[in-house]
Amino acid sequence: MTPSVETNTEKRQSRRQRTSVPKPEAILASFRERNPDATAAELREIARQYVVENTEFEDIAARTFTLWLVDRALARTITDEKSQSERDVARAERVALKQQLIETMAKADEQRIEVEVTIRLLEYATPYGKQLGDCTGAECTRLSRRYGSFFAELGKRITRSETVRAHLTETELQAIARTHRLIGEKAAR
Repeated sequence: MTPSVETNTEKRQSRRQRTSVPKPEAILASFRERNPDATAAELREIARQYVVENTEFEDIAARTFTLWLVDRALARTITDEKSQSERDVARAERVALKQQLIETMAKADEQRIEVEVTIRLLEYATPYGKQLGDCTGAECTRLSRRYGSFFAELGKRITRSETVRAHLTETELQAIARTHRLIGEKAAR
């Protein structure tokens, strides 16, 4: 004999009624209703105790792992409610701190770059492999034949045996280079 249509419907309805389990949000709301003055930490502990009391664990490892997951979920779910103005103030403070850090890093980076980029003509490597500061007046005169008036000017300012470094400072050397348009705003590139 097959069951009638009426009994099948009754079974389905009774299964639905038996399997209705309260949702986690509803359980959490009931904790809040029963403990209206509880802080977020106290509510998390109440929820944790609920899980411990209503769950059977096979062994201590399963219990520890499950409670670890529960604690993480509770920390995300149950937090101290802050007003919108407190959240806005905190957000503004984070943005201001971030902006200040960016400006500080940018300033430090610019200073580092300026130190690296500063033109050091005394350390300029000539085609002979020597630094310009170590070149003598005779070598500068020889370089002027092929590389221009800047080296001719250096050859005129120092004696044939004197080095550029011994007679001219970096600042003086840069001033000469500017007049010959090797560096600066009007430099020919």
